Amino acid sequence: MIKTIIPPSAMMVACIFLMWQALGFTSSYSASTFYGPAFFPSVVLGALILISLLQIAHVLRSHARPSAEYACAEGEEDVRHDRPDIAAFAITLSAAILYVVGMQYVGFLPATVVFQAAIFGLVFGMRTLNGLVLLPGLLTTIYFIIFLRLLELPLPQGQGVFRQLSRLVYY
Repeated sequence: MIKTIIPPSAMMVACIFLMWQALGFTSSYSASTFYGPAFFPSVVLGALILISLLQIAHVLRSHARPSAEYACAEGEEDVRHDRPDIAAFAITLSAAILYVVGMQYVGFLPATVVFQAAIFGLVFGMRTLNGLVLLPGLLTTIYFIIFLRLLELPLPQGQGVFRQLSRLVYY
């Protein structure tokens, strides 16, 4: 049971650390102090924390009351199928860290497209143009419209040339 709780617990700790890092995001344009450039990364990290909590709750529930699906025939071992996928966990954690840190340097748009393409390709196994380019592009466009145009929330713009490119798109 401990082995199945460690990955989501580590994900929660990493997300809390990354939320603390995201609080340092700044912008010259800010609609309010609450909805700053750290808002969207905090929402994503908060969702990862919630998912991790749900995974821990699932593991604790499944170990507290064994169900019929885990019942073993005589002479067979009790093999539970709720083992974590360590590779998917490591990829997701690494991608989340690179996403939050990278957003400071390259801005919201490129970081989000690359983050989603990495998750779709490496974790979900998508190998098509639709799964690796079009879907992340479409989702990023939807996020952009919701957060920047509808809610008028500033998103991280990046630094250097990325900041200049972001300003062309954002304003």
